[in-house]
Amino acid sequence: MSSSSSSSPCSHRTILLTPSPHASLCNYTRPPPQKRVAATKSSGRTKTWTPTDEETEENLSSTFPGPLILPDDDLANDPKAPPQSYLSWKREKERNEVTEERRSIYVCGPPEMGGLESVRFWGDAVGVEREVDVQVKVEKPSTQDVIEYLAAFYHGMPVKPLPSPFAFGPWGLNPKASQQPKNIALKRKNTTTAIRTRACPDGLSQRQLNLNDILDACIDNLPKDAYSLLLLVEQDMYEDDDDDFCYGRTYGGSRVAVVSMARYNPRLDEAQDVERAHAWPGSHCERYVEGVLAGFDSGEKKSKLTVEGRVKGKAPHPTTQQQQQQQQDDSSPMRLAINAHTSLSFDPPSSTALTNLWLSRICKTSSHELGHCLGLDHCIYYACIMQSTASLAEDARQPPYLCPVDLAKMLGATGTGEKERHERLLKYCRGKSEVQFFVAFAAWLEGRSRGLEGKADDV
Repeated sequence: MSSSSSSSPCSHRTILLTPSPHASLCNYTRPPPQKRVAATKSSGRTKTWTPTDEETEENLSSTFPGPLILPDDDLANDPKAPPQSYLSWKREKERNEVTEERRSIYVCGPPEMGGLESVRFWGDAVGVEREVDVQVKVEKPSTQDVIEYLAAFYHGMPVKPLPSPFAFGPWGLNPKASQQPKNIALKRKNTTTAIRTRACPDGLSQRQLNLNDILDACIDNLPKDAYSLLLLVEQDMYEDDDDDFCYGRTYGGSRVAVVSMARYNPRLDEAQDVERAHAWPGSHCERYVEGVLAGFDSGEKKSKLTVEGRVKGKAPHPTTQQQQQQQQDDSSPMRLAINAHTSLSFDPPSSTALTNLWLSRICKTSSHELGHCLGLDHCIYYACIMQSTASLAEDARQPPYLCPVDLAKMLGATGTGEKERHERLLKYCRGKSEVQFFVAFAAWLEGRSRGLEGKADDV
């Protein structure tokens, strides 16, 4: 289904909790339940394992489904990507420990213009907006909102704004007014770094900044008490000459990360084939997945799918008995999330809804990139915020939560407890009641919190 469709919304009646049939075609093999459980343990193994344990782990899929593995997803392109268990993360020599002297996460908002006002508009959408979106104002994400979200997500670590923001400025001799500068300066305090620029290859923005140069500037400005530094930029970015764009990257060993807001602008959704109705948690709608696979097999584009993302005449593959039972469980976190997601209308979109949709995407990517600073590799065990992504379309399908394996690592690094962290995230999401993503995440957190009742919150 195209993101521009104004047809009746999909009901997401049946949820897909396991990898799609495409996983077997691309030779992805998910670690079995026992190995998934062992991957959460500091010892790297389970003491005992019974059929009952396996059934319990499979039931957990209604909270933590398997990765979808759709055509051209990153795991479909790299199905043999190595797993990172808690034990292997703990033993990673290049991982930076969180210490009392170095535990703060600094977040810096978009650099000030410093006389280069034209640079402010380099990342703006260029004539590709959906007609219905043009009619409403979309505000860029608030840095303070991102900080508050990350403070909840990484509860146990102080998250605060970077004192003395960065600013852009001219590099060398000022070019003629008719020319675009090949280099601009990124300044903060006594440091100045040359940032290469280029025209955007696909034309979705005016001009791009070189990511590697920006990361170098961040390394030079990492505060002494910082565990990590995240810089947000409004402009589009590229990493290498062969890249079309790059929306975020981390130098994990150097503890710095950069996230570009440009490509997450909802006005670009149609141009980048980004689904709204089937963004997480709607991405686990079985009929949507069937439609994507049928369109892939037949060579048809998504725009030729029916409203529920399914090619006419194609029946969905049968679910297991266990999955069919889980579909009826209206109290499972995934079902609660999907019900909340579909409870809000997004057609036509309001200014608040689009603004907060943009914010939710920056919050997701920022939490992912900072996870790399903690030493977390890309996840292959579950649908997880730490999964790698190969496109903006796949990015929209990924969940905001950490899976059991990566959550164990994060809790181990920060020294906080799962229940307390969930309460902080839930409070933040409840404050964003007008956008599907935050309402759905709040419902998922509520369902997960009920599953944690009676469980000790070890710190």
